[in-house]
Amino acid sequence: MSLKEMAKQIVDEVGGKDNIVSVTHCVTRLRFVLADESKANDDKVKKIDKVLGVMRAGGQYQVVVGNIVNDAYKEVENILSNEASSKVVTADGVEMSEDATGMKDKLDSIRDKNKEKLINRVSRMLMNTIYPLVPTMAAVGVFKGLLALFVLAGLLKETDGTYIIWAAANDGFLYLMPLMIAFSTAKYMKSNPYIAAAIASSMVFPAIVTALGVEAEAINFLGITVPQVGYGNSLFPMLISTMIAAKFEHFLDKYIPQFLEFIKIMIVIVVMIPLMFLAIGPVFTEVGKLLGGVVTGMYGLSPILAGLFFGAFWQVCVMFGIHYALIPVLTDIVLREGSSAFNPILGMGVWALAGASLGFALKTKDKTKKALGFSTMTSALFGITEPAIFGVALTYRKPFLAAMISGGIAGMLSSFLGVNQYSPATVGGVLTFGAHMNPNGNPNSLIGWIICFFVAFGISAVLTIFMTKPDEKLDIA
Repeated sequence: MSLKEMAKQIVDEVGGKDNIVSVTHCVTRLRFVLADESKANDDKVKKIDKVLGVMRAGGQYQVVVGNIVNDAYKEVENILSNEASSKVVTADGVEMSEDATGMKDKLDSIRDKNKEKLINRVSRMLMNTIYPLVPTMAAVGVFKGLLALFVLAGLLKETDGTYIIWAAANDGFLYLMPLMIAFSTAKYMKSNPYIAAAIASSMVFPAIVTALGVEAEAINFLGITVPQVGYGNSLFPMLISTMIAAKFEHFLDKYIPQFLEFIKIMIVIVVMIPLMFLAIGPVFTEVGKLLGGVVTGMYGLSPILAGLFFGAFWQVCVMFGIHYALIPVLTDIVLREGSSAFNPILGMGVWALAGASLGFALKTKDKTKKALGFSTMTSALFGITEPAIFGVALTYRKPFLAAMISGGIAGMLSSFLGVNQYSPATVGGVLTFGAHMNPNGNPNSLIGWIICFFVAFGISAVLTIFMTKPDEKLDIA
């Protein structure tokens, strides 16, 4: 079946083009917002060739298609644009075909209901504002780890110009994180990104950094003392500031004509920058610390038990899409603290799923299933686990159990060996090994990470071989 045919069937089985309010995608899933989710036929969608599974979460109807998601998304977009009749724009800015406008009242009712589910809204917002930064964040972080390895091997010195220039890719990106967050959030909020950049740049402007330094004398704004908080490497303060600024900007749009836009921009900046330094920044810096404290507190109560539990169950969070809401908190910990022993634990589930896919491929005699096992193993090795979850682990069940057992064992071992992540990379993928290299040159964390990788991968593969009967399919659809 071609991707065009697959996309056409998906559109039909989720209720047709008039039932689709919007469609986006992440790494492996087509994410539909439907006017009426009851019209989507889960069983028929799951049976479409190349579809790995279906999830209803976060106010979205999610169709898991794995590594072909980009091409599948383009085909769905083509179908919707080619087949759409004339469009009208609803009051909330959503384009709908004229045939679909009769469902607007029902759609508004559904949205009102979803608005009550704060976790859904927060999860979707974080996915669209923070997650786009993760690949670049991971790349520069891993490269910084590689530079530490080069220094350890004697190939470079930290005083070399080559090292300084290359290291700036990571250090500069992370220190200027408020600018990156501002751009990403403004894009999500459909506001002026240059206003957001102006606010963000004030947070890391050298004179401000010096004035708000710990050892600096306190400054005031119109008689109000400004909290001495540093915003380099910060995440949440600029995220919230940009969202508030965007709402304020949209409010002013109603009253200020386009030809006076510079006045609108000036008003937003004059109001938002002091508000950010006096209230939003300090408050949400503490919120970030609080959220991070919850995570590190769970680890601190018992590192071994935390390793067992989260190593085993993290991929359940991935299955339901909950990880998108947690990744910003995990990232913030590394940005603020400089390292995290919690993040590597979560990666153990990734290796375990890769091992389960290998064991599945080695056990089955069916050529198609072998190809499925090897392809999902490859995806998991690079940190993309949804194909393994929906294509192998859930469908045959025992591989998921094997992965949870081995992920828990490797998670405990990670805690015992003191594995740390020193750069805000993703929580899995073979290419993230550099993020576990201590910048001071001590290789113990990286060595421990490698040991845990082989434990998670190897035990899961062996358990799957002995536990699974892949040629006797147990489909949970």
